[in-house]
This record gives sequence, C-alpha cells and structure tokens, in this order.
Amino acid sequence: MDGETLVQIGGDEAVEIIEPDGEISLMKHIVQHDASWGLADISHRVPNHTEYVYDSKAGEDTYAYVLDTGLLNTHEEFEDRAYLGHNVVGGVFADEVGHGTHVAGTIAGKTYGVAKKANVISVKIFADNKSYTSDLLEGIHWAVQDITTQNRQSKSVINISAGGELRESVNRAVEEAYKQGVLTVVAAGNYNQDARGYSPASAPSAITVGSVGRDHRRSRFSDWGELVDIFAPGEHITSAWIETDQDTMSLSGTSMATPHVSGLILYLKSLVPYRMNTPGDSLNVLRELATDGVVRDPQGAKNFLAFNGNGIVIFTGDLTRSPAYINGL
Repeated sequence: MDGETLVQIGGDEAVEIIEPDGEISLMKHIVQHDASWGLADISHRVPNHTEYVYDSKAGEDTYAYVLDTGLLNTHEEFEDRAYLGHNVVGGVFADEVGHGTHVAGTIAGKTYGVAKKANVISVKIFADNKSYTSDLLEGIHWAVQDITTQNRQSKSVINISAGGELRESVNRAVEEAYKQGVLTVVAAGNYNQDARGYSPASAPSAITVGSVGRDHRRSRFSDWGELVDIFAPGEHITSAWIETDQDTMSLSGTSMATPHVSGLILYLKSLVPYRMNTPGDSLNVLRELATDGVVRDPQGAKNFLAFNGNGIVIFTGDLTRSPAYINGL
C-alpha cells in the first residue's frame, strides 16, 4: 500500500490508528518434570510439587549481573549465555569457590535455573571466600555502568548473594543504582537476626530476600524483619558446581533464595516488559503475583512467597493475580 493511500485511509473519521500487520505468535508453556524442589515451589501456590511450569520465553534477552566468587562459564548449564564481565579482586577470574557458579545456575541454568534463557555476567568480588566493602562497591559501580552504557536497565538485575555489617556506603551505592534504573536483589543474611543490621540487606532500594524450606517455614538461619521484602526456597538447593562442566552441588542459605527471585524478575521481564520498566515496577509485580500470607514464622518480614504464575501471567488494567491462584496450583 502506497503512502497516498495510507493518508486517504487515515483521513477517514472511522479510522483511529494505522499500524503494520505484524505476526502474532503463540505463547508456549513448558513443564519440567522432576525439577529441583525450589523451581517446582515457585511455580505452584502450595508445596510438594515436582514440576516446574514456565513460559517458553524464560528470560530471553535479559541479563543477570552476579556479584560473587566468579563463574565457571563453561559449565553446560549455561550453554553459551555466561560471560566473565569484571574481576575486582585480580588473579584467576574463574570460580575457585563454587558459590558464584551455584547462584548463577539458579538464575539461568538450563536445568536448575528459573530464567533458562537469561544471560549471566560475572562480576568477581571474592577471592578465597574473602571480600571487602571496597570490592563490593567497585563491583556495584562496574555493573551499573555496564548496564546503563548498554541501555539494559529495563532488562537487567544485579544479584548480590552476600553481605556484611551495616555499611552506609553500600546502601547508598544500591540507592544510586536504583536512581539510575538498575534493580539490585540481595540476600537477607544467615544470622537469624534483623536484616536492618546488615548491608546490603538493609538497603531500602534493594529487594531483600529471605529463605524458606519445603514446608514454607522461614529457615532457621534466615534473617528477618520489616526490610525483608519476599521469601524464596533456600534450603538444600541443587545447582551448578565447579569440579567439572557437568558438576552439581546442594547448598542452603539466603544466598540460594536470592537467585530464585533474581531469576523470577528476569523471567517476568521477558514476559511482560511493559510492566517491568523500573525497579519499583519489578517489586510491585513480584508482590502482586506472590503467594501472600503462607510463610510460617516470618518474624516481621513481609509475608510474600515468590511465585511465577504457573506459566500464566495476565494483566487487566491494574495488576491482577494469576488464574493459577484460583485453581489452587
């Protein structure tokens, strides 16, 4: 159709809009049988399921910046989606501890990951289980700069499955990231204490994640308090490990709960990007979709349990709960 014809059609008062006749594709739901319990848990409202149900988009074209012990990027869980971004501490970039690889596997592993098509970018801030405030600050700064330079704010998340004593400088760095449109997801901590005493768990602009077990009781080690925004599975979580490119390991901690939420955010960003543009949008969507009031012994934390919609996320006007809630899934 030529331009003159389009102008004539557009001049008709019955025509409100003219746009290209684009292709529409079906959304495909996938069921992963015999999934790890954490994955199965976040795709059902009630515990003790064994299937992970998710949409085929699965975090496509999104990015997780993992500030941790490095990454075994050759592990088969990551296919060709894992990259070594920045090494703050020097020395070997590869993960010699395993923690960072495990966390990344829960975010984006093909078997153990929430967002199975997401990209992972490693920012190494630990050497031999040791890190300092200055290392964390440099890691945050590098990640934010890389995200903003490449205009990835709306499709990225920073995951920090680590923490220490309260440091205002760390909390301010998370706040500055937030102001630049970058979302940071952090572990509540494993001290069974109020998260307000630790950083970055106490950063108001972070999404702070506590841990639950299979029975949806707050893990005995998980920090608590009003600054904890959401809970996710964190006990006996199986994910990628570092001895070989096929190795796995089971670990427990809020470090393991946090990547479930980071992966969930990237998963949702690939499904409903128009509702996940800003860090505030992401938190609102998480809360609205979450299973409310089922965490036992939350100790003053917000009683939300991470949920992916059982493969279905529908928005009509204001954000509404997934139909899976009605079906008791």
